Amino acid sequence: YQAITHTLPGCTFISDCQPCVEAILAGPDVNLSDRNPLASVCSLMTAAFDDVNADNVIWMPAHTTEASIGKARLSNDSLLTSGDRVANDEADRLAGAAAKASDEADKEA
Repeated sequence: YQAITHTLPGCTFISDCQPCVEAILAGPDVNLSDRNPLASVCSLMTAAFDDVNADNVIWMPAHTTEASIGKARLSNDSLLTSGDRVANDEADRLAGAAAKASDEADKEA
């Protein structure tokens, strides 16, 4: 959600969270259904990704090793690159840092 709200149109989104990618690709009929327990969260994602082409939303495997480069496949059938691994590791690092900062802020409050 943070990525889509801070990017320009036409960007490609690669995520290692398969349920998130599946939810984005499922569209509003599924995401906003009364039977979806996460409908409130999905409504934010659905609105944010409304103008994004489905081909620009890609899943990649998480926690890969160097041996996975050139062998593991992303949902668009491309092979995992070293750049994919570096970017995913950095995204994980930043998410961890943000979570830690949030926890520390909560403790101070």
